[in-house]
Amino acid sequence: MDFTKRLMSLFSYKSNVDYKGDTSDPMLMNVMLLKEHSVNCPCKSIAIPIVIKGNKYQCIKCDKQLLGVSYNFGNRDITDYSSDTLPKDANQLIDMKYYDDSVNFLKNE
Repeated sequence: MDFTKRLMSLFSYKSNVDYKGDTSDPMLMNVMLLKEHSVNCPCKSIAIPIVIKGNKYQCIKCDKQLLGVSYNFGNRDITDYSSDTLPKDANQLIDMKYYDDSVNFLKNE
């Protein structure tokens, strides 16, 4: 597989489950965020973020840990020297109480 085909496959994954319909359920909000910020694993599954802030991902199929793009699902901090210090919307924050349920939902998808 040449480089352009592999690059295209990175961005072409589409889920069969419509979890974006209900934005009032915090578990489904977590699922949506985890899916949108996931990376592809070599085993052809997805690796999701495993902490609130960082660059560590774990595959939902083979449990392999990967490094990827940095992310922050927590509140912004004025002292982190970011250019955007406005508070995040609720749909941009991960609720860790529902993280395990969200991971199980993704594994069963």
